[in-house]
Amino acid sequence: MPSHYALLSFSDNLLVVSYVSDNEMMLRYEHPYGHRYLESQALGASALSSIDNALVSLFEQVSLYDRIPTTIHIETSRNREWLKNVIESRSYTQFFTFGKPFCVTLLDTGSSPSYARHSQTLQSFKI
Repeated sequence: MPSHYALLSFSDNLLVVSYVSDNEMMLRYEHPYGHRYLESQALGASALSSIDNALVSLFEQVSLYDRIPTTIHIETSRNREWLKNVIESRSYTQFFTFGKPFCVTLLDTGSSPSYARHSQTLQSFKI
């Protein structure tokens, strides 16, 4: 794992954006752009802008004392591929990255979403 990276953690009502360097959390910001907000914006331009604003504000603070990380980890249980594609497709040209592209890694959250209040566990019964 790289020595420094950005970490985005999504919950239903919150986006937590962090900067981790040498396994120590250096910066942490909370934004009200959780899954419910993103989905209420139909994963459209407003949702994209919200995520962009959260990342740019983190990168601006990091750039004051370090190079911005080109590795971004995302902890989420929903909209995983959409988030990965959105972040990798953005260009943060205002920050010097030595020409390295952004690499997004989806982390396993360990929780599976429930479907219509049913779990995905197998049930046994006798006939």
